[in-house]
Amino acid sequence: MLRVLGPVEAHNEQGQIKLSSRETSVLGVLLLHANAPCSVDMLIRDVWDDHGLVDPGNTVRQVISSLRQKLRPDSLIVTAGTRAYKATPPPGDLDMHRFEALLSTAATLAGAGQRDQEVKVLEDILALWPNPHLGFPDLGDSLAVLTKTEQLTEQRHAAETRLMDLYLALGCHDKALPMMRARCVANPVCERAWAQLVRGLILCRRHGEAIEAYHKVRGALANLLGAYPGPELQTLLNCAMDGGTPDTEPPPTSLPGVA
Repeated sequence: MLRVLGPVEAHNEQGQIKLSSRETSVLGVLLLHANAPCSVDMLIRDVWDDHGLVDPGNTVRQVISSLRQKLRPDSLIVTAGTRAYKATPPPGDLDMHRFEALLSTAATLAGAGQRDQEVKVLEDILALWPNPHLGFPDLGDSLAVLTKTEQLTEQRHAAETRLMDLYLALGCHDKALPMMRARCVANPVCERAWAQLVRGLILCRRHGEAIEAYHKVRGALANLLGAYPGPELQTLLNCAMDGGTPDTEPPPTSLPGVA
């Protein structure tokens, strides 16, 4: 099993395979671009930042050789051209590939209106990548790496947002409240996350807490962005102050890059 969503890890039947920090970084870059060639120059840039290498090509070859010895089958990393390598993980072995496949399944279920099944798939997505706030500690900050990791992070965020929408729509607001609170702590100026929390609190008949949540996001937006809550939050505030319930479901969330 190979992991690149968060800390880079490789596992076999005996457990996690011990890799050096350089081996971990090189493997991470190769896995992030799985099934596509990564040139030696690209690996040097992304892992070593072009500094401190007397013989860069030989250094990369040594790390690749060591990885091949530790990872089985050794065909996991193949030579691609004269100065490039490519990771070719078996189907279902890389967590990123499973993540992308589950996103596609969730989008298909959403299009078919199969909400209960979609909830289960979205829960599997979040379980596959439980700590996105930790980022990608073993990868560099080159443009290619940042572009891919930001795309993955955006997709994971959209999946979580969609799941909260479904919990609210299907009457599972009690179950969703702890996750909604955590999302607001992690994203203090994300109006969408706060609107879901306020809506959930209202549906739980906790109107006072809903009003308190509204004022928290209002303060965060004002202090950090110089902005004010948008129409959805304002409508939910009025609903909470009136002691009523929201008239409509939250606006739908799509999954970027999949739907």
